[in-house]
Amino acid sequence: MDFLKRAFLQTTRKKGKSLLLFFVLLVISTLILTCFAIRSATDTAALNVRESLGGSFTLNAKRTDGQLTGHVLDQIAAIPGVEKVDNARSESYAEYKSTDGMSLEVKTEGALMGAIDGFEHAGKLQSNVYSEKDEFFTDKGFELLEGRHITKGDENVALIHEDFAELNGLAVGDTFILDLNGQMLEIENYESTPVTVEVIGIYTNTEEQEVAENVTYTLYENTVFTDPTSFTQLFDAGRETYYSYAEVLVNDPAKLDSVVAEMKTIEGVDWDASNVTYHDTDYQNAKESLETLGNLVSIAVVIIIVVSIVLLALILTLWVRGRIHETGVFMSMGFGKVNIFMQHVAEIMLVAILAFALSFATSSIIAQNVGNTLLEQTTAQTEETADTDNTETAGTPDSTGAVNLTELNISISPIHLLFVYVLGTLIIVLSVAIATIPIMKMKPKEILSSIS
Repeated sequence: MDFLKRAFLQTTRKKGKSLLLFFVLLVISTLILTCFAIRSATDTAALNVRESLGGSFTLNAKRTDGQLTGHVLDQIAAIPGVEKVDNARSESYAEYKSTDGMSLEVKTEGALMGAIDGFEHAGKLQSNVYSEKDEFFTDKGFELLEGRHITKGDENVALIHEDFAELNGLAVGDTFILDLNGQMLEIENYESTPVTVEVIGIYTNTEEQEVAENVTYTLYENTVFTDPTSFTQLFDAGRETYYSYAEVLVNDPAKLDSVVAEMKTIEGVDWDASNVTYHDTDYQNAKESLETLGNLVSIAVVIIIVVSIVLLALILTLWVRGRIHETGVFMSMGFGKVNIFMQHVAEIMLVAILAFALSFATSSIIAQNVGNTLLEQTTAQTEETADTDNTETAGTPDSTGAVNLTELNISISPIHLLFVYVLGTLIIVLSVAIATIPIMKMKPKEILSSIS
């Protein structure tokens, strides 16, 4: 009689014990399956939230020496996880001249100090692929009054302030020259080439400039926006189009570190001389909420597994002790210890197969309710923490509060059930081992003599 047949007979004969074992295994498998489903739904929901929040980092090459070229930006855009490279720009200073070579006037009123030598007719030069995405237009209140913004593909164009336009009699469609003089070249070996640009737009500032910035050549009114090609030609006509700044958008803010690490393997850029600034405030605010529920479910799985092993081991230990005579007889008849061990495992597995299968239905009933309850508790805790933090940091720009998961769509899939069968089998084998090993170590004579 092989161990499977003995296991079947034992299971059908001891109906009460089998029924009790069935309910214990059903509860265990239902809890584990529910946790698996909730964890899977949490991971999916967390990924959706992260992708909806998005993340980015600003790359500041710090120097206008051509190290951050268009070719480098293309390589960054090809990194897995990067959605796109946007708002590539550069900034420096330039002297403004009319088409006949005469210096144009710049505003000096409101400056804390006069221009230093070489900057008497100069202002800040901003290079943009898309000027409307420049921080002056997005954050500092600049507004376009006439014409249009600089867009990708534009060459030899410029946006100027309305005061600068009025001061020099310029209008949309007019041209002027961007130039550098020897005192303005901060980096050696540049072969500056004057660039003639066409005014395609006139802007104004709607917010006052901070006093600390009011130097002649940094006044808002003296700022000119131009395209990357013109900017590159101005500094070195023989170079590839380059940038000082770029914004890199990633589809999952949790991957910012890995994306930046891979970016820094790109050759041709002095990464030690470059600054990377993360823009993931929303994700950081949501991070606690995203992680808390997942950690809670993971802890629950561990606790359930440990309790399941202890409970099954305790039950089986009591049952095995009640069958110690049977074990001694089998061993004296020549049945190997492995054979007897496999019988005990098979007895439980016959019940477990049905219990695990039924847990698919029971988990489907309770999983959504359990998940919603855990989500509500987690959200309430993180909101309470966020409210406390915001009260303590009131008035700070970054105090935006926590962003939480609002919904979990939980469903039980066949892969979850497969995990339960695999994990459940391991739990059963370990529990049987804990219960039977003390007896299996004894010899048949020792077992039979202990009974008598």
